[in-house]
Amino acid sequence: MSWKEEKSVEDWLQGLEGKTRNNYMTYLPKFLQFVNKSPDVMLGERIKDLASTDPKKKFRYEQLVLAYQDSLKKEGKKGYTLHDYIKVVQSFFSRNRMPLVFRKGEIQGGRPSRHEWIPTNAQVRMIYSIANLRDKVGLLFAFQSGINPIDIEELDIEKMPIYDDDGQIQTTEHKYFEIYRSKTGCFTQTCLSNELLHDIDFYLKSRNNPKSGPLLISHKGDRLKGEDLNTSLRETARVALGDKFQFKITLLRKAYQNALDNTPTISKNYSELLMGHSLGVGLHYSKPSEQEIKTSYDQVFPRLSINGHVQAREDIKDMKHEMGSMKDGLDLVFGVLRKMVEKEMGQQGYQVPATGMGLVTKPSDKEVLEKYVKS
Repeated sequence: MSWKEEKSVEDWLQGLEGKTRNNYMTYLPKFLQFVNKSPDVMLGERIKDLASTDPKKKFRYEQLVLAYQDSLKKEGKKGYTLHDYIKVVQSFFSRNRMPLVFRKGEIQGGRPSRHEWIPTNAQVRMIYSIANLRDKVGLLFAFQSGINPIDIEELDIEKMPIYDDDGQIQTTEHKYFEIYRSKTGCFTQTCLSNELLHDIDFYLKSRNNPKSGPLLISHKGDRLKGEDLNTSLRETARVALGDKFQFKITLLRKAYQNALDNTPTISKNYSELLMGHSLGVGLHYSKPSEQEIKTSYDQVFPRLSINGHVQAREDIKDMKHEMGSMKDGLDLVFGVLRKMVEKEMGQQGYQVPATGMGLVTKPSDKEVLEKYVKS
C-alpha cells in the first residue's frame, strides 16, 4: 500500500484542498525518506513516545525534525523555502492531534526578523505605479485584503460580491468579503477596498465585463496561476525598487499583517479573522458581523491605501469635464436669452452693455429686465 493511502495521511489531508493539499503531498516524502518510516509508523511511534517519562524518547520526533532542518540547510534551503518543508511535517503531526513542541527560535525560516524585508506602503506604491492593470488587482488583493496567492488564483467573478443588481461595480466604499482559506480550512473575513474595486472595475471593463469565470487570466485567456502572478510582480518590483529587494507576493500579506498589528484599535481576535488564521472554537461561535469587520477594516485602511491620490485626480478630472459641459450648456442658454433681451430692450430704446446684463444699473433698466423675465 502506498503511503498516500495510509489512515494518518487521510486524516491529515481532510479539509485541505487545491494547491495546499498538493504542496503538502509534495513536501512530506522528503521527511519520510529522511527518517525511513511510513506515516502510520511515525504516528504510532509518536503515540508511544508521548507516554514515556524519558525526555529523550518523549521528544524524539522534535529532535528528528531539528536534524532534518539542519540537513535542509546544508542543501542550501533557507528562509521561506526552509520554513515550508518544516511546516508540512509539523502539520502532519498537529492535524493528527499529536503536535510537536519546540522551544522558541528552534524552528528557523519564515518568521520575520530584523534582517527580513517587508515592503513599506511607499514601496508598494512604487511597484503599483508601474504594474499592469491585472497585476494591480492581484497586488491589492494581497496587500489590502490579505489574500494568499493560492486563493487569489481560485477567485471566480460570479462568487464575488462585486456587481450590483444593475450589473455595475460600485467603487465608493469598501465591500465585505468572506473567502475560504484552503491552507487553514477557515474563512477569512476581510473587505475589498474601494481602491481594489476601482481597479477591478477597469480591469473587467477591459475584458468586456464578464460576469463569470476566473477573475484574473493569463495573456492566453487561461486562469492566472499564483506563481505566474508572483513572477510578474517580482519583475515589476525589480524595475521599481532595484535588485536589492527579493520580492515575493506573500510579503504583501505580511505587510498587511503589519498594518493590522500597528493599528491599536483592532483587537488580536479581529486581526486573526482579517488574516484568515485558525481560531479557537469559542470565537467561531461568536462570529463578528459584516459591519463589525467593516468598522475594523476602516480603521486599518489608512495604513493600506496606496492609490487614493490617483483616484482623486481622476475624480477631479471627471468633475471638471462635467462642469465644463454644464458651462457650455449655460453659455448657450444665456446667449439665447441675451439676444432676446437685446431685441426687447432695443424696441424700447435701451441698449445692453457689451459686458453683460449684470452691469445694467439704472432702476428703469432693471424694471425692464424684471418685467421681461416675469413675462
